[in-house]
Amino acid sequence: NAIHMAPIRHTDCIWEYLSRATCRGQVQAEALAVIPVVQLHERAMTSEDPRSSFSDELLKQLLRWFKHEFFSWTNQPKCHACSGSTTYAGGSQPTAEEQRGHAGRVEVYTCTACNATTRFPRYNHPGKLLQTRTGRCGEWANCFTLCCRSMGLEARLASDWTDHVWTEVYSESLGRWLHCDSCENAMDAP
Repeated sequence: NAIHMAPIRHTDCIWEYLSRATCRGQVQAEALAVIPVVQLHERAMTSEDPRSSFSDELLKQLLRWFKHEFFSWTNQPKCHACSGSTTYAGGSQPTAEEQRGHAGRVEVYTCTACNATTRFPRYNHPGKLLQTRTGRCGEWANCFTLCCRSMGLEARLASDWTDHVWTEVYSESLGRWLHCDSCENAMDAP
């Protein structure tokens, strides 16, 4: 099977958003604090092309907001000193602070203008991703799954053999899982 639910490398972060109880609920509360819940409900109610259920339409609006208003894609980070372009210089071990955000590895970039070094920690903690709001497909899916769970949607991480990661959300009205690729704002279009 080419699809694997909740890949092993993501299991630590999954526990951070599965439960609303105890300290894990704190991460969901942090997500709800940044999600414009009322605005998304209004958008869902006034959609010109609504989905079959309000819950599915709300998911569509959450996906759109996440892609266009909240998270950003990072190929190569801008220089932290001058905002110039950078080139990949290699990898590094995460610092203690980066490890608290569950960074398993760090990419290091050198500025082409000022020669400063910029670190790009690959964070896996969904709460940290709410703060950084940037990354690649793994970070996108991880943070979007947290947002879905925080909104009361049954959601899970999925990946394929190419190492692409996305979110699947269960649709009660359709009785099946919906593919949601937050990087692409793609819903039910694998």
